[in-house]
Amino acid sequence: MPDTATLLLSAGIAATTTLLIEYAAKPRLEARKDRIVEKYRDANETYRELATLRARLDDVRFSLMFPIQIPVDTLRGLSDDSSSFLLRLQRRSAFYPSAVYGLLLFALVNVRSFAYAASLPLKALEEGNPRQTEFLKETIRQINRLSDSFTLPAAYIRTPRWRWIRRRRLYRLIETELNKIREVGSG
Repeated sequence: MPDTATLLLSAGIAATTTLLIEYAAKPRLEARKDRIVEKYRDANETYRELATLRARLDDVRFSLMFPIQIPVDTLRGLSDDSSSFLLRLQRRSAFYPSAVYGLLLFALVNVRSFAYAASLPLKALEEGNPRQTEFLKETIRQINRLSDSFTLPAAYIRTPRWRWIRRRRLYRLIETELNKIREVGSG
């Protein structure tokens, strides 16, 4: 038969250990969990916003390819969406590596300036000027480039951390793309 003192001692040690873990380690673990969940939610929200912008760009491209209606309002909405997403992205900049943030920033600024610049000639076309085929072709090419510039950051954001090899490869591709953009801009 076990000794009563031994039973009380082991019960006391178990209770003390449980309480120490409850009060010392649990708050840190909860805070860590909250940070992880917040980061995951931000990544999902960023991905959804990127998908929305790409869908808007595809709407504009489709409207230009099959000219039932020229998308001036869609361009205005695209500009507003990219501006608000740009502000939210700047608040979340700490969550993303510098190259991912840089490429997203570049793409968003270009979407905003493209939407503004393209809406002026489209208004003129809508008012009865003859459709300029070359302008439309160039606009569609710009939309394709802008839409493609969101692909790598979106893939990086969606890739889980435990797929570190894939994330590293994507990051290198993003850095390469950003360096190409910088070379074209400085050259």
